[in-house]
Amino acid sequence: MTDNTQIAEAFAKYFQTTCTSSNEGQSNRFRSTFSDRRQNYVGDPFLDEYKFDVELVETVLSKIKRGKVAGLDELTIEHLVNSHPVLAAILTKLFNIIVSAAHVPYGFRLSYTVPLLKEDQSHKGHSIDNYRAISISPIISKIFEHCILARYSKFLITSPNQFGFKKGFSSGHAILC
Repeated sequence: MTDNTQIAEAFAKYFQTTCTSSNEGQSNRFRSTFSDRRQNYVGDPFLDEYKFDVELVETVLSKIKRGKVAGLDELTIEHLVNSHPVLAAILTKLFNIIVSAAHVPYGFRLSYTVPLLKEDQSHKGHSIDNYRAISISPIISKIFEHCILARYSKFLITSPNQFGFKKGFSSGHAILC
C-alpha cells in the first residue's frame, strides 16, 4: 500500500480485531455479571491509610521516564516536573477525590494508538503483522495509575499461572512451566 488513507484504515482494522473479544457471548456475560454486582456494591470505607499523599505523588513524578510523547492533552512529564511545586498537592487532592467518588474523569480514558515495528520483525518487510500497537495515554492518568499501583499493590494479586505483563516474568517462563 502507498496511500496514507489506505494504510491508516488497514492499521485501524487490524488493531480493532486484535483488541476485540473473540467470544462476544462470553464478553456479554461478563459485562452483565459486572453490572449486576456493581448495582449493590458499596465498597470498603476509604480509610486514611489508603489515601494518596503528596510524598507519594512526588515520588511517582520523580520516577516516571522522561522523553515520552505527549498524550491527547499535549502534556508530558516534563511539563509537570517543571511546574510549580504546588502541583503535587493539587494532584493528590484530585486523586483522592477520584477514589472517594469512585469516578474516573472522562479524559483519563482517552488515548491514541501508534503502530510500532516489532524489533525482531524489522528484517521481514512491511507487513501489518510485523507491527504492535501501543496506546498513548494522558500523563496525569499515568501518574494516577502509578499511585494506585504503589498504594494498593498488596491487594492486586495475580494467578501464579500468569506470566505476561507481570514484573519479573515473561512468556518464556510460561514455556518453561
